[in-house]
Amino acid sequence: MAVGGSAPARRALQKGRLMPTLGPKMAVLAWGLLVGSVSIAGDRPADRPHDRGTRGTAEEPGTSQSTGRGQDVRISWARARGHVSIVIDDVGRERLLQERLRHLPYRLTFSVLPDAVETHRAQRRLLQDPQRPREIWLHLPMEPLGATAMVRGPEQRENFLLATDSPAALRSKIERALRQVPTAVGVNNHMGSRLTADAAAMLVVMGVLRERGLYFLDSRTTADTVAESVAHEMGVPVGHRHVFLDHNPSRSAIDNALQDAAEVSLTEPTVVIGHPRKHLVDALTDWLPTLQARGIGVYPLSELLRQGGTTRESRLRVTTPSYTSKSSRP
Repeated sequence: MAVGGSAPARRALQKGRLMPTLGPKMAVLAWGLLVGSVSIAGDRPADRPHDRGTRGTAEEPGTSQSTGRGQDVRISWARARGHVSIVIDDVGRERLLQERLRHLPYRLTFSVLPDAVETHRAQRRLLQDPQRPREIWLHLPMEPLGATAMVRGPEQRENFLLATDSPAALRSKIERALRQVPTAVGVNNHMGSRLTADAAAMLVVMGVLRERGLYFLDSRTTADTVAESVAHEMGVPVGHRHVFLDHNPSRSAIDNALQDAAEVSLTEPTVVIGHPRKHLVDALTDWLPTLQARGIGVYPLSELLRQGGTTRESRLRVTTPSYTSKSSRP
């Protein structure tokens, strides 16, 4: 198919309706080809947290070799002393901080909410640079223990998967969300402290992901989650979050979380999650050179799951904040 030549196809992609016959990898390629020259409209920033990254080189850890102007700086997997994926959640609610994160020359992963004000524009921006596309995941809203969290502020826009939904209703909501974020190569849960503890609901979720060849990341918003174990049973490639960088959004706490993540990454491939928030963007900007000098590479989440073997349950090692019914986020 000549992706860029059909005006109806272009309009469908721009509205988030990717042809169902395309797999996730082809969807990402098609989207990127179509929107390479899109200009970006302004929008106001939202007060929402964000995530951390590490720096890599194309050659040896501890050097600053870049692959060229306008390209990412990397460490090859084999040469890195540590391996980390940095997942930025809640993408689509604002623009300015997300743009600062996108322009960092490190391969961060961006998890996009399906019904946010910037959902479609955010995907176009993340893929518009063919030399530095950013990996996109779907940040799928799932029921938390505190029901009021689903109706406060921007959460009112989201269509949450509920433990009381029938299997058909769950499937319908998941498929709709995937149509909104057709560029996604995987899914992680937004909130979900109630739903991820429900094995029957997780069977439905993993069934859809298996059909579509998508990854799952368990954000582990509760210690009672069964999402990862159900994914293993269903044959869905899966990983888990190790560290929340901005559960406490103060700069000092974020610095401490980054240090913890760096230490864990030296012993096993590590997944960290954060949100677009000024303190975290600033912390990443300051920390990345130090992490790079320590030989810690930052990788797209799908690459870390493939290369690092974090899909094996035996590697489970997490720091899970204790979320109450009042604050069962993210």
